[in-house]
Amino acid sequence: MPAYERTNFKSLLKAIAKGDVAPVYLLWGERYLYQSAYEEFIAALLPEKKRSTNLRVIDGANEDVYRLVEELQTLPLFPGRQVFVVKDTRLFHSKSTADPLLAKSHEYFIKGDLQAAARSLVQAISSSGLAIEDVRDGGWENIPDGTWEKIFSAPKSGEDITWLNEVTNFAIQAGQEESVPAFGGGDILEETLAKGIPASNHLILLTDTVDRRKSLYRLIEKMGVVVSFAVDKGITAAAKRSQDTVLKDLMKDILTRHGKAMEPRAASDLIERIGFNPASLAAALEKLISYSGERKTITLKDIDAVVKREREEPIYELTGAFGERDAEKALFSLGLLLDQGYAPLQILSSLTKHIRRLLLARWALDTSPDFLGKGDVTYQGIQQGLPGLKKEGKIPKELEKLSPYPLFLLLKQARGFQIEHLVQCMSELLRVDMALKSGRITPKLLLEDLILKCLVFNPETADQSAK
Repeated sequence: MPAYERTNFKSLLKAIAKGDVAPVYLLWGERYLYQSAYEEFIAALLPEKKRSTNLRVIDGANEDVYRLVEELQTLPLFPGRQVFVVKDTRLFHSKSTADPLLAKSHEYFIKGDLQAAARSLVQAISSSGLAIEDVRDGGWENIPDGTWEKIFSAPKSGEDITWLNEVTNFAIQAGQEESVPAFGGGDILEETLAKGIPASNHLILLTDTVDRRKSLYRLIEKMGVVVSFAVDKGITAAAKRSQDTVLKDLMKDILTRHGKAMEPRAASDLIERIGFNPASLAAALEKLISYSGERKTITLKDIDAVVKREREEPIYELTGAFGERDAEKALFSLGLLLDQGYAPLQILSSLTKHIRRLLLARWALDTSPDFLGKGDVTYQGIQQGLPGLKKEGKIPKELEKLSPYPLFLLLKQARGFQIEHLVQCMSELLRVDMALKSGRITPKLLLEDLILKCLVFNPETADQSAK
């Protein structure tokens, strides 16, 4: 079968429209890209009126390959094509995919999407041959350096793995660890496909990452269709050009569908602000299209008005307001997060991380009076003194990996608190965590109460220089 990529995907749709349909398809790579293509793909395969009876969608977290094989071999009850879709399949994962899955989890974590970070991390754990029991309760720290390097293709030393504990805890609290299946199932599916399935039945597999050495992958290349939406995430000039091309093509497609254009300077500015994040770019474009109304051209002024906040994740707005002791802004940000569907435990986890860092930063201020304790904290002072403080062990390890500017902002925030204040907040966090898990009190009320108790607790103890 011919190979397909993002750039020639439309020709595949044309082939399907002509009746040239394969028994199995694999769409993989950049998540937003293949998910968007999937919608067009299903539309080409099945009329909308047939989807309620002839389309079965399976979550890869719960995929039962043996049941799937049985269904693929069964003649359909209803006339027409019978389509089976497995989203987030793990059939193409192996120990070699553990590293990219871990990297993807970290990418989602940085963006504040704990749900997606947990999903990718659970997949990485499954791929690596580890079990959730091996890494819960801080178990990542206990993985020997040699084992870590063998699984994740990088030395453990120097890695910031505190985020792993946070995402693991979230996965366990959300019940995602229960969905980690034992490796396998690929052989029986491969055997079934090789023997042939009824001509009316078709299988679509979707996943972020594949091990192309797997025999199932090679079989699908031979008898089905593989469509790669992978994008080089590297930092080389070639990788950057590839990323920019993807974003520009996506922008052109969305604007054309809405009959809009964008000033060249505005387009470049938007891509620079968003970075390589197709989903965020698409969301920003939808907002800009709505904001521009009947005007045909989107301008730089529109971007300044609408996308200025896109650089900051909503979670960071909440933690920033907390650090500034702005209770009104923190409550407003909390309300936005809950309205946008953020999980209460995810919000609590982010607040816990930030308050813990504030506590460590306050400790650094109190134990380094010669450098940080006199007058206000300055960015220049941090830049000049940070190497020496690290060498002397006066900066907690969790804060060492912060670059000077984020550390500067954190220390400025910490001047508004005293250690006793932050310790009391940590106790409140534990109380709210237990209450959220009990389910007896509305999450919004619990989180609002947490913010108010922390931000009004003994305010006069803050440094005068922070006011």
